[in-house]
Amino acid sequence: MSRFSRPPLCERPPARLDQAGEEKFNVKCYLTRAGKREEVKLKTNREDVTQTALAIERELPWLSRIDKDQFFDGRSEEALTSSELLQRYSDHVPETFRRRVLSEPAWMVDIRNRVGVHLIEAQRLLRFTPASRERERPYWGRRHLYVPTVNTYARDLQTRISETLTSYAKESQALDQSFPQRMLQSAVQTLSADDLKSRMQELEGKRQQLKRIGLIDEDPNHPFDITTLERVDETRRTVMTLYVEGTGQKLGVLEDLARRIEILLQNIEMLMSRTAFNGSLLVLEGDDDICFWKPRAVSLSECQFVLAGSKPTVVNAVIQLDSLSHTGVLGVVDDDYDSLLGWPVRSTNLVRTETRDMETLMLSTRAFERLLDELGDAKKIQALEQREGRSIRDAFVARALVFGQLRYLSAAQQWNVAFDRLKPPRFADLAS
Repeated sequence: MSRFSRPPLCERPPARLDQAGEEKFNVKCYLTRAGKREEVKLKTNREDVTQTALAIERELPWLSRIDKDQFFDGRSEEALTSSELLQRYSDHVPETFRRRVLSEPAWMVDIRNRVGVHLIEAQRLLRFTPASRERERPYWGRRHLYVPTVNTYARDLQTRISETLTSYAKESQALDQSFPQRMLQSAVQTLSADDLKSRMQELEGKRQQLKRIGLIDEDPNHPFDITTLERVDETRRTVMTLYVEGTGQKLGVLEDLARRIEILLQNIEMLMSRTAFNGSLLVLEGDDDICFWKPRAVSLSECQFVLAGSKPTVVNAVIQLDSLSHTGVLGVVDDDYDSLLGWPVRSTNLVRTETRDMETLMLSTRAFERLLDELGDAKKIQALEQREGRSIRDAFVARALVFGQLRYLSAAQQWNVAFDRLKPPRFADLAS
């Protein structure tokens, strides 16, 4: 038996000729009023029905015209006449045809006009693919015109990863090939042993992040023993300076993609945590924040700490959970200079520190004295206060203010200064 030989869904609506000899149809609609179901017949003609069926066929990807008055429904695998298709999919009639074909009675128009509701259709689970030529094929020969949105995003992420890793390989090859030239011809500002150790630690931190999300592989030569840098001569320090600069450029190619993946993984982790854990979630930027807040938790069985890794990740994760109506989630981030710049808090479930960060908040309270009593060297503190004629707190503030002002200007003017190379220890006499 042919796949199209099955009987139609229902009997064709009765047709009759009007005075002009044009064939007319009665399309049945149903309306429930006061608990009673009423049948309403809407009059139209064959040409209008056929044209409207074609308009619906253009709107719905699973429909395909197979004959003059037959359409194949790919979802039910049935052959439908124009009138059957119109009855089944009347909700999908384009507005331009709706007024022409489905001429509603006055009382129905009155009811619709009195209901102040506007439906906004949204489809986030499926996406239509831009394949216009697929319309020329019958449904069973087409590729799918609509695909799950998650598949679209997965392919996009796969493409981004592939392109970024290609750029990373090209940058690595270019830097490796130019190393002798940069070593012999360029004016290299050789870093001190302390600066090299600091830069190597930063690079190792970036490597660990990239390994954690799978962008680079494990390397048996890492982590590097930075204590060996204390015993190298100037020539070797020059080589190491070129190495850290080149490695920083290589890893920099991966930074934007790594940030996006971190946000995605963090959102997934928190959604899973929210599903599996009914208590509260405290979303924090880094390890130091967890060390600070964990001892202050009322009950670890009722509150879990989520390490986001960065401020943007915390903000985006909280906003995402807000959009899904999840409760019991609180994000804590550093204010940085958001308040001074007039940037608003983007969620009621997001809390910013009163000062720039937890360290400056501690500096402004009695906690600073308690920290010095526990970890400070009393003789060095006394010597510094006598030498400068001010308290150690004021001495700290005076030194930090220079960096704070520069950071504020960089944020306000969008200078994008690389502060990872301008850390205060580089300009401090640690011996005293």
